[in-house]
Amino acid sequence: MKKMFVKVLNAGLLLLSCIPIAAQDENDSLDRVIQSYCQSEWTKYNNLTGVHSIVRSNASNHVVYVQEKEKVHGMNRHTFIVRGYTMSPWVAFSTVFNDPCDLDCIGPSVEIYDMRLFEGSCYFCGKITQPCPDFMGNRFTDGFVGRFSMNAFLDGSGTVYYYKVDEVTQLTRLAITKVAGSVLTINAIGNMEKTRNSCIVELTDSGAVWGIRLDTINNTEKVVFSDIMAMQDSLTLLAQYACENDELPGSNSYDNSHQVFLLDRFDLRGCFYTCGSPGFHHMAFYVMATSENCFFHHDRAPMRLFHINDESDKFGVAFGVEESEENIGGVRLFLFSHAWEYDSCIYYRTDVHAEVKDIGNLFNTNKLFVLSRDNAHTNGLIAIPSLGGAAHNVTWLTNVDYTYNSLTQRIGGNDMDISCHDNFSNFHLFDQDIQLLPQESCFTKSVHQYEVLPKRHAVLDKMEWGFSKKTTFRWEVAEISMTQLSLDVICSFCE
Repeated sequence: MKKMFVKVLNAGLLLLSCIPIAAQDENDSLDRVIQSYCQSEWTKYNNLTGVHSIVRSNASNHVVYVQEKEKVHGMNRHTFIVRGYTMSPWVAFSTVFNDPCDLDCIGPSVEIYDMRLFEGSCYFCGKITQPCPDFMGNRFTDGFVGRFSMNAFLDGSGTVYYYKVDEVTQLTRLAITKVAGSVLTINAIGNMEKTRNSCIVELTDSGAVWGIRLDTINNTEKVVFSDIMAMQDSLTLLAQYACENDELPGSNSYDNSHQVFLLDRFDLRGCFYTCGSPGFHHMAFYVMATSENCFFHHDRAPMRLFHINDESDKFGVAFGVEESEENIGGVRLFLFSHAWEYDSCIYYRTDVHAEVKDIGNLFNTNKLFVLSRDNAHTNGLIAIPSLGGAAHNVTWLTNVDYTYNSLTQRIGGNDMDISCHDNFSNFHLFDQDIQLLPQESCFTKSVHQYEVLPKRHAVLDKMEWGFSKKTTFRWEVAEISMTQLSLDVICSFCE
């Protein structure tokens, strides 16, 4: 791509007009603190190649995570890039999550699936795979959770802690909650090792010791947990039913679970605090109507929760669907004021096998940005719907030379950051002001339309929760090495 150089304002002059605000707890949207210089800018991180990445922000910090292409003794190498609210200076460090004394031997390999920022710390989860297979050639996996203080690394020191949760096979999504005067809780969803049933792992910090408890549903094995999200007043769980097959509507063996998703909400102290006695709790059970045509989702389709206006009672659900009468699909976004009825739903067409990978919003607004992929956009598609607009427009941002991995609102301005990789696995971070989309951009832009579908009520689905006995655990300390990175701006439009 041709480089474009522009003249920008002095950073010091800009910061004089900006006053830092208190951090939002866990939202990946945040108050605008520092306005970006440019409406669109792409940055290449030299000598950093990766296969997967995540980017997250709150009002105080910004963290990029990259699973590197390089391996150390068969173990995945991971790099974290930490910034404060000014975005500069920044610090980078790498780890393979192993005992510093055992780096000369082959160890377990870690994959990270989700990352969240809460107050001054970064939390992440995934799975850890043992190096030696069993006699059938299968490799054992366990759940994995880690954390570190962002401010400690920015101050010149820092420690990365991790814990292997051997009661589960993996942990896919997490949310961090804390009630004033109470304990901090890491809530992570995954699968039980023995039964493979979905579960919530609750890790609680009492100040002196950390405790662990596992929560799962006893009266059915079909419920699959898809996402979990912290709000100002509650913890929201998104789920679906496992389908018997992926047969399309009209087939003799069609499974109605393809039309279903479920919601539950708990106190900020977690599922056990809310449902522990007597253990029964109602989930909100939603069925997409066949009259709406776009009612089919695939088995275990990736489903995501998102904030709307960052209010305690407003949130959304997003996932990919297929249309029943045509070989086409797209993305549905359900908008809620409470768990028992969605106010409306929008649907925009993309292509078949649409999957939502990540979603966010500008703080205190309903301005959404959605990262998905489908058969026509295998590298990813970023969609920005104009909710409430008379034209029902949705702007697409695409580029076939890069694979989009994750997105978040940038630490300042009306911008979103997108983590991505080029065709040679080089890591890039893309910055786009979504309030200035009509202006020139590094992305290829196109405008499409979305359809508005009516609101619907949920029915009650009674679940019986079971809980393991709470035990204590200790964090392990990961080896780390500080990393030097150089950056090149490869595209920039500033007005």
